[in-house]
Amino acid sequence: MKTSQTAVCRKYAQSFLAAGGNPSKRRAELEKAAEILSPYLKILSHPCLNPAVKNEILGKISGVSGLGIYMGNFLRILIENKRIAFLGEIAKKAVELADEAEGFKSAEVESRFDLAEDELKGIKEALSAVFSRKIKVRTLKNEELIGGIRIKSGDLLIDGSVRGRLEAIRRKTLA
Repeated sequence: MKTSQTAVCRKYAQSFLAAGGNPSKRRAELEKAAEILSPYLKILSHPCLNPAVKNEILGKISGVSGLGIYMGNFLRILIENKRIAFLGEIAKKAVELADEAEGFKSAEVESRFDLAEDELKGIKEALSAVFSRKIKVRTLKNEELIGGIRIKSGDLLIDGSVRGRLEAIRRKTLA
């Protein structure tokens, strides 16, 4: 995602969380909406589809899935401003911002296989030392990784994967 798109997603996430209520609750609402609407984002973001039709589709989906009025209004704003395709990224940014408000830093750890508890504990401790705050780790399995791990926290990416190491070697030899 481009830097400008990331900034836009951050602004929407900030606005959503700042509108009131408990940030943890708002974050959960946005994550739920992103999960429910992910199969429909291509339709809802299609440029040839009339916004009124998109809002009608959204109304039917949100009515069945129990999304609240506030969430419905926020989603309508995203449709109106042609930003509904970024809903998943906006939800990720909202999670980061809510965690920061609670004194945590969030991180995603990707690996090919499940990590052992002691490995996760070591990663948390190392990241906690780097960021000087408590860390919330979300683990993801990535079948594309050959081995190693990839850690993403905000704008920081630590690529300890085999592919990343091979790419670094390639860059050094070609330089």
